[in-house]
Amino acid sequence: MEKFDGGMILAWLVLSFIFTILTMALFLFLSPPLQYGGCSFVYSNNDEIAFTGFDPLGNIYLVIFTDSTFDEVNSTYPYVTTLHPIPANATSRIYAVAKFSADMSLLWARIIGAPQGEFVWFRSFAITQDGGLVMYGTGTDIFTSMPEKDLGYVLKLDNEGELNFVHTWPHLDENLGIRSFDDTGEFITVPYHLPDTGNANYLETSGNENTIAKVSAQGLEWTSYLHNETIIHDIKSNGTTVALIVERDRLVSPGIFSKEWSFITLDAATGKFTSVIPLQIPETIATDDVKLTTRDNRFLIFMPSFNYSTVTILDPVLNNSSDHPLFPHPFFDSQVLVSEKNEFLIAYTVTGTDTRMPFGEEVPELSWNGDRNRLSLIALDSSGKEVRRLRIEGNFGIISMPVDFRDGKFLIATPMGVKPFELTGGFQTDPLGSSDPFVAVIGEDKQVGTFYGNSGNPVMLCY
Repeated sequence: MEKFDGGMILAWLVLSFIFTILTMALFLFLSPPLQYGGCSFVYSNNDEIAFTGFDPLGNIYLVIFTDSTFDEVNSTYPYVTTLHPIPANATSRIYAVAKFSADMSLLWARIIGAPQGEFVWFRSFAITQDGGLVMYGTGTDIFTSMPEKDLGYVLKLDNEGELNFVHTWPHLDENLGIRSFDDTGEFITVPYHLPDTGNANYLETSGNENTIAKVSAQGLEWTSYLHNETIIHDIKSNGTTVALIVERDRLVSPGIFSKEWSFITLDAATGKFTSVIPLQIPETIATDDVKLTTRDNRFLIFMPSFNYSTVTILDPVLNNSSDHPLFPHPFFDSQVLVSEKNEFLIAYTVTGTDTRMPFGEEVPELSWNGDRNRLSLIALDSSGKEVRRLRIEGNFGIISMPVDFRDGKFLIATPMGVKPFELTGGFQTDPLGSSDPFVAVIGEDKQVGTFYGNSGNPVMLCY
């Protein structure tokens, strides 16, 4: 009987498989894009929106990060790469910071990236009173020559996009706890122990791991500390006082804890603790969304109900409160996002067009060239008065999107795959990839917007 060479047969099969794959790939590469039954190279959606907001003059900030390489990002747009350093071999988590005028003309743009093997992750942003932008980040040392590899830092760009300062310190955070600036960008909270500045303040004698700090061009002017079991939900300043909403589980008996809420104030100049006021937060409140605001230099607390049908405004000093309507039709908390900006409470949700609307038909609806779902927004001032409602029908891919509100206008940043309305005079009128970051300002009688992204990395899609 004739014997077969198994090795030769296996080699022939492998070579045949490789030849078939190469032939198909060449055919698909040379084939023109087809609506059906073909393949083509397109650019993937690899931009994500990190932040948007109005500056005091009504200009718009947009921060995105992308997985594209430095060369791809730098060749797509006229970024002015003056931030030090901008490594040419940056390959991941590149941040683009762009500032637009009210008519969506590009004023300036900067990129921040880390070289191969390094990383940078910006977690919080605030627009300063002089029109600059502060950014809190963690990552490896790409800005200074500190020997530590894991750092926390605050970076500030001035109104013209120039690097104003960057401060670094050892980063000891092992969790994703809350970290944030106040509205002015002068004060920050982080869930770990920042270095003692020599002007430190302690509310307790031990276990002080959560830090509140004042940040300026000179560095950390003072640091104040709370117990490591404290969760800081929000921070706000009014020029002379810094206020916090904090939560803590207190051991009342073996194995039994009681949730304790407090309103804490500090002197803005020194960081010294000036008061601790216990808070009674009802069980009907969406506690993840309690927000501080101010009115006539008084601190107030927005407390949305768990179904977002109402919001309670509490004066923690006078201990009085008032209730105000929010969304007429209740929602589960996973469907609503809440923020406080410029003394306004902003709440918004994305729902299917076939589901019950959070507003009635009395609210005019804009069409953004799509019918998959609906974005509904509402803004209340610090007295609880409704300032504006808005509904937009379109193709919104995500519920979580940065928003702002100022002078009766909503600012929205969201990924979009098609032009939502006619764009004139802005920086970019169409997406370059399958989806690009889109930022828009919607007034009572006018809306303006621009795309802002890069072409990304090509991938093959078949239809």
